[in-house]
Amino acid sequence: MLDFQIQNGDLYNLEEALYDIFSKSKCNNVLDDSLAAFETGDLSHLVKEELKCTIQTRRLAKGQDELKVDFSEEIKYQLTEDEQNKIVRRREQNRMAARRFRKRRKQNKKTLSEIQDLERDNDVKTA
Repeated sequence: MLDFQIQNGDLYNLEEALYDIFSKSKCNNVLDDSLAAFETGDLSHLVKEELKCTIQTRRLAKGQDELKVDFSEEIKYQLTEDEQNKIVRRREQNRMAARRFRKRRKQNKKTLSEIQDLERDNDVKTA
């Protein structure tokens, strides 16, 4: 939580306090994200930017270069004919396996129902 200080007899407002805190910071985006978080109430960008700033500061303290992150879109390659055939074959195998499973489950339910009917008949006859 931020403590507000009195300077020259005036109370800092939150925006001025954030500006004073983060203008001394080496990470420029933290100030912008802090103000945006204050206005919108969404802290996710602020947390991400603070984490990025912390990582960068530690890297620089260790004498390492700044970490440059490049977010580029994933390149989608065209599938070869063999890869397409493999996908089709795998889907067909999956369909067949699903059919066998449903058939086996249906048969198990039917068998269980028959067993319960026979047990019920047996109980009636023995009682």
